[in-house]
Amino acid sequence: MAAPLPLCVFAKPPRPGRAKTRLAASIGDDAACKLATAFISDFIFMASNLSWAYPVLATTEDGMEPSSFPSAAFPSDVHPASVPRWRQPDGDLGAKLEGIVRQGLELAEATICLGADSPGRPAQRLEDARQALLKGHDAVLGPSEDGGYDLLALKRCPPGLLADLPWSQPTTFEATKKRLEERGLRVAVLSKWWDVDEVEDLKRLQELLQDEDFSADDASLCVTVFSFTKVMAEDQLAATHLPALMSFGSVGQTGLRPTPMAINAISGPLSNSQDKGSSAKRKEISEVAEEAAEEAPGYGDGVEYWNKRYRGDPNPFEWLESFAELESLIKEATSGRTDASVLHVGCGNSLLPEAMYDHGYKDVTNIDVAEVCIQQMAERNRTLRPELKWFEMDATEMGLIESSFDTVIDKSVLDTFACGDNAPNVINKYLLEVQRVLRPRGTFLCVSYGVPNSRLDYFKGKGLNFAIKQVPIPVKLPGGSVHYAYLCRKGVTAR
Repeated sequence: MAAPLPLCVFAKPPRPGRAKTRLAASIGDDAACKLATAFISDFIFMASNLSWAYPVLATTEDGMEPSSFPSAAFPSDVHPASVPRWRQPDGDLGAKLEGIVRQGLELAEATICLGADSPGRPAQRLEDARQALLKGHDAVLGPSEDGGYDLLALKRCPPGLLADLPWSQPTTFEATKKRLEERGLRVAVLSKWWDVDEVEDLKRLQELLQDEDFSADDASLCVTVFSFTKVMAEDQLAATHLPALMSFGSVGQTGLRPTPMAINAISGPLSNSQDKGSSAKRKEISEVAEEAAEEAPGYGDGVEYWNKRYRGDPNPFEWLESFAELESLIKEATSGRTDASVLHVGCGNSLLPEAMYDHGYKDVTNIDVAEVCIQQMAERNRTLRPELKWFEMDATEMGLIESSFDTVIDKSVLDTFACGDNAPNVINKYLLEVQRVLRPRGTFLCVSYGVPNSRLDYFKGKGLNFAIKQVPIPVKLPGGSVHYAYLCRKGVTAR
């Protein structure tokens, strides 16, 4: 399988009162919400460390906005904007699964869908699913002990494949397996796993994490669960397990390491303990946790995050839309002139500038804050597309001449800023720079997953003078996410 496979976790935004409701009856709404958040973080953490896959949030309509999932749902070295969000289509679970699977099959040879309620899921379980697909199976099912399943992988998904099945029943797994086989799919079945829905399940997960054989090779890093247990208030157990958790960075192929969220979950109950006799030990553990948290990178908000990302995966990656979907919009933004001077902001290793060049747009300047990808893309195009220009540059402080471009193109750069701290001010600074380098009546083409009511105010910010046109970009697949193009034409008097 050449292209990385999408690992799609079905998750709605975790909110008190609607997250893990059965558990909430025992541990409270806030604790249940934090637990659901931790489960999502653990999935993203594990999926991000697989060389053959990448995480996707298959979420509800209210989960499509950047702020809908808390920052704690994303491990410290995974930027929220780097995790795609695919909207679940309307209908029952079968319709939602079919829609997400088909969206994934547009990008890869198979799609793997996962439930969010199975933390501690062994990484080997996902590898077994991948191997089954490589060996010729059309589908893989990972049954759960309650009669359902936590994993479904498909290479093809004909219409109605999962229609009218008995969902959330003890017979769900068997009914689904029978349906897949009736439709001619060769099905592989994994060993059983289990969901965390009740207090008894939570205790079982605690036992797994306390097992001396537990390691990064065996399961994802779900240590946050300790913050909801009495057993972690015992200093002896904490002192035993904290060093092991702190050493995860060098264990196994996945390169897992504890996140600040996980470390705080360990140290938190200890710091609240009433046992004053062990205060020195608690202080020592807290100091270790604080030191690790200080050393951990932010949520991708730094040059080194992006440089590390491009060093690890130099293959081109397309954010949101490709040239094929944007060609008519680019033509409008450039007034139909292939000789227009174009600035591509936050270019990354997108193939957009290459496709534009091959379609006659020779004057394209590409900038990105990550030196690594600029060097990679410059080398990649040195011979075939020598007129493309590549510069390492901060989009909020461009070292470019005023009024020097006819068109500026942004594919999800504004979205990235919207996920960060002080977003309104950072975005305003960025857009003022865009306006500055545009020629009078030049056009800023901003491609975003943000809906108009979350984006339009940015383009009307202090000091900006844009005539704005919004264009929804058609969804390619049923259940896919609507993206938007914002065509912002600079006023004659704008500076």
